[in-house]
Amino acid sequence: MDWWLTQLEWRVIDVRGVSKTFSFENQPTLALSPTDLKISTGSFVSLVGPSGCGKTTLLNMIAGLIEPTQGSIVQDDQIVSGINTRVGYMTQQDNLLPWRTTAENVAMPLLIQGHSMASAKHRVTEMLQRVGIERFANHFPSQLSGGMRKRASLAQVLVYDPQTILMDEPFGALDAQLKVSMQMQLLSLWENAGKTIVFVTHDLTEAILLSDQVVVFSGRPGQIKDIVSIDLPRPRDPIKGQFNTQFQMIYQNLWEMLAPDIARLAKVEAS
Repeated sequence: MDWWLTQLEWRVIDVRGVSKTFSFENQPTLALSPTDLKISTGSFVSLVGPSGCGKTTLLNMIAGLIEPTQGSIVQDDQIVSGINTRVGYMTQQDNLLPWRTTAENVAMPLLIQGHSMASAKHRVTEMLQRVGIERFANHFPSQLSGGMRKRASLAQVLVYDPQTILMDEPFGALDAQLKVSMQMQLLSLWENAGKTIVFVTHDLTEAILLSDQVVVFSGRPGQIKDIVSIDLPRPRDPIKGQFNTQFQMIYQNLWEMLAPDIARLAKVEAS
């Protein structure tokens, strides 16, 4: 057990003094202030904060899509430099190619790695079964509902078995019932697979019900205001969990931290 705990602590995403400045019309804009954050293997961590606070920017830097202006990100004792192939990334918009079937889209990461469609077939079928859309393997994206497309995107991320999954508001555009269904699906997959998930959301209810920790960011330039541990028992029910007294206390605490920055942002946008 001691060895396992040591490995758990060692295999982390370690954000070390990372900041990001963008240039707009030759004017520098600090999007993310110097930030330190450790994410342990197997944990579910949500990032919340007002729009423009650097949540997605941090996720993109972990993925290696953009470079930090200062600082570094270390995963599994290796500095992230360039595209981080040890993570899967599920964005707000699905990345399904309209001319490919569901199975062909899910297979794309394996094809990029050099596998043939034939050799990838078993793994693809397994992933489609896991997310519950195996009957739609030969359908094109235009023939799928919004929820099915989200499930296909999740299968696409899972198919090459990344240890870490980054998710940027993946369920934000779904209706309430479908959103709960996808949350339950994600929790089940996470609990059974032991993945590390870093999840960006504006939905405090979602963040609390899914996460081990919620990282609260201030308004731009973003900086971490607090890291809140979510001690609600697991497994969690995204419906019943909302009526838990402890859930309500956590929600109020998070909202009180976020409210001043959200109000300030609304005032700026209205001016």
